Amino acid sequence: MTDTNPHQWRIDGRNTTIVIEMQRQMPAIAYWGPMLASNTVLADFCAALTRPPVPAALDLPEAMTLLPEGGTGFAGFPGILAHRNGEHSISQAALESADVSATRASFVCSEAINQVQVTLTLDIDRESDVLTFSNSVTNRGDNDLHLDWLASGVLPLPHAHEEVCSLTGRWAQEFTQRRETIGASALLRDNRAGRTSHNSFPGLLTGSAGFSADTGYAAALHLAWSGNHRIWIGRARDGRPYAQLGVLFSNGEQQLSPGDTWTAPLLHASVSESGFNPLIHSMHRYVREHVLPPTLHQTPRPVHYNTWEAIYFDHSEARTLELVAEAKSLGAERFVLDDGWFSDRNDDLAGLGNWTVSRRKYPNGLEPIFDAVRAAGMQPGLWIEPEMANEDSQVFRDHPEWILGDPQRQQPLGRHQYALNIVRDDVFDYLLGHITGVVERYGLGYLKWDMNRDLAHAMVDRRQGEAKMATAIYRLLDAVRARTSGCEIEICSSGGARADFALLSRGERIWTSDNHDPHDRQRIQQGFSLFFPPEVMGAHVGSSVSDTTGRHQSLAFRVATSLIGHFGVEPNRDGISADDKAVLARASNWYQHNRGWIHRSTTSFIESTEPSVVARCQVADDRERAIVVLALLDTPQQPILAPLRCRGLHAGRRYAVYALDCLTFERTTIACISGDALANAGFQPPLLLPDRAMVFELEALS
Repeated sequence: MTDTNPHQWRIDGRNTTIVIEMQRQMPAIAYWGPMLASNTVLADFCAALTRPPVPAALDLPEAMTLLPEGGTGFAGFPGILAHRNGEHSISQAALESADVSATRASFVCSEAINQVQVTLTLDIDRESDVLTFSNSVTNRGDNDLHLDWLASGVLPLPHAHEEVCSLTGRWAQEFTQRRETIGASALLRDNRAGRTSHNSFPGLLTGSAGFSADTGYAAALHLAWSGNHRIWIGRARDGRPYAQLGVLFSNGEQQLSPGDTWTAPLLHASVSESGFNPLIHSMHRYVREHVLPPTLHQTPRPVHYNTWEAIYFDHSEARTLELVAEAKSLGAERFVLDDGWFSDRNDDLAGLGNWTVSRRKYPNGLEPIFDAVRAAGMQPGLWIEPEMANEDSQVFRDHPEWILGDPQRQQPLGRHQYALNIVRDDVFDYLLGHITGVVERYGLGYLKWDMNRDLAHAMVDRRQGEAKMATAIYRLLDAVRARTSGCEIEICSSGGARADFALLSRGERIWTSDNHDPHDRQRIQQGFSLFFPPEVMGAHVGSSVSDTTGRHQSLAFRVATSLIGHFGVEPNRDGISADDKAVLARASNWYQHNRGWIHRSTTSFIESTEPSVVARCQVADDRERAIVVLALLDTPQQPILAPLRCRGLHAGRRYAVYALDCLTFERTTIACISGDALANAGFQPPLLLPDRAMVFELEALS
């Protein structure tokens, strides 16, 4: 319907209702939570929630609309900051029209003096209960509009929300969960890396104090964006907590000519009154149904074999052919030749940008390698980093003007390389031609697409252009996928520095971290899994001594940590012993047998009072089976661990609980117990040493 009369609206998901009302001529969220009865009188409902003015503040209650503005007396962080050369910076928009259906509400609003039109849209997905915000701004004036900020969404949070769990970290320690209190000062996290980044994932959880996997109020927010961003969590003058996420523009970066429109990236959100496990369920369902390419679940996720740590840059035809044979013996189904295959690439100082094969390393080209891969029944894959170039490369010598940056300034390097300005049409066309040419020449079914540096001096046409670079990579990936139908793409960026829904919609896999050490990987994968399902989580069994941490870990621990994700093997230079090869072959076989249901399963984390425990449960769609993975990362505070509760199974069915030996892959029965008992009491795990893991299989009894 279309209506300009101020009143209330509602949209509904499966279990969630959003109520929107008018405040100061603009729409505002009055309620976001469990579904309300169909006969709820919205006028009465909103009247009951009317807030009084703040003492010693302005006379009217503070309006936290979908686009809060200082011009209406909102004293917090505004939802839009725009001006015309410093003039008309005050905003006081008003609703022009509303178009509301059962699951979607779209509002067109305008600021008459500044001649700005803003469209604010909320969509709720019926199946997942994920709420998606989509905002855009249009310059209706006759001169340029300078846009400094447009929130992708402004979301008031229930008063009970007192904590934030953000995902931060660094290289090899991605997706680290950090808890902070929402106090009097705002929590602000700016990412200026030019990519999604290791230390500021564009998403977070909020909730009541101490919210956990199964208890407390909680909400999840994720900005589907792969560049600079801002996350802002604070309180309004009246005490209400609220969140904003959006693109972080550099000085003068975003300028709209008359008639131009800027559309902010999507903001996805979900809410729960039962801890953060329901949020995981919602986000995973949404990703599977609306983010991932529809073809992903049509093909089982193949066992990977990656060459990086086995040879680094020291390639040769003979050695690589040995690795092909080894990969086949381990049960690998995809062989990925990593960095070092192209000309002049003997270290990370040179060669990047030379997308022609090194004839010194591969005198017969890559054809013998990939012919052997196909003959072994595996799919060929190749590492590329097309957005970058070393100074010592042919592309830099031929086209120094292609380098992203200010030619008058010395640019800081990252991994001894520069970024290419892919906003330029000639650079874009050059890369598209080379990438598709490599895929076609070698008949590749897979690209590991890496991006190994932050952006600095991201100048596009003498103006900061980080946002343009982010949208350019989307355009390039879309063009490559259109021309190479059937070739899957792994999103990699020094590990997990470019993991977000926008890039995942253009790929089939995310390389979670360069760190294979299961001691760290357990926490990394836990944070990753808050937003991403297991089938896109690259998880490789590394070597006994980690090249990243130097720690020695048992093979059983390494295998147990990798089985739930997109399983693979990545040995180092020391190679794999004959005994370990036999174990890895059994692991590959187990993964192949179970991946079909695991990669459609429901992920839940199991609460524990022991801080060194990481435990997760994967329940099959039909609830006939489940897998529990328990890891102990340090000496426990108590000698006996608490029982493991597994929720989501059939309450009245009985299940056999087996302990899986991750070396022999033989099973031992440890219990037979009903689904309701598993949910409410759980089962007792045996004694476990630090830096060890156990896998339990649960199967319904006939």
